[in-house]
Amino acid sequence: ENETKPDEAVNVKYILSASPGGHGDDIWAASRHLSNLLADPIKCSALIQTPHSSGNHPLLGKRLLELGAGGGIPSMTAFKCGASVVCTDQAIPDRIRCLAEAAERNYRDVGHVSNIRVYPYSWGDDFLLEDAAETFDVI
Repeated sequence: ENETKPDEAVNVKYILSASPGGHGDDIWAASRHLSNLLADPIKCSALIQTPHSSGNHPLLGKRLLELGAGGGIPSMTAFKCGASVVCTDQAIPDRIRCLAEAAERNYRDVGHVSNIRVYPYSWGDDFLLEDAAETFDVI
């Protein structure tokens, strides 16, 4: 069970890449705002159009895909709230390493069965998951 109260903080760990190209070294205001919405169970319920039940976060058991994650803060937040997450960013080795390391650090903090995976994905490239039939509740 993953219970998060509206006034309870969700703390995530992230690592910014210093690799040139793109904006993996930036934390955008939109990323922080989305993370705050995802962390709040009442606001998240409205955002993903899922009824809120007291006791469980609405992301618990959901599958989330983040494209162009940069620092991956929304992905890490969703994961800590109980979602299984696929987090993607440009196929720049240091960028993917930073996301994977942040995912590992957040995974160590969490005691639930959700998972988080990091994949390289550059816009316009074909994107193949391990399971081509995988679907997502939140993109």
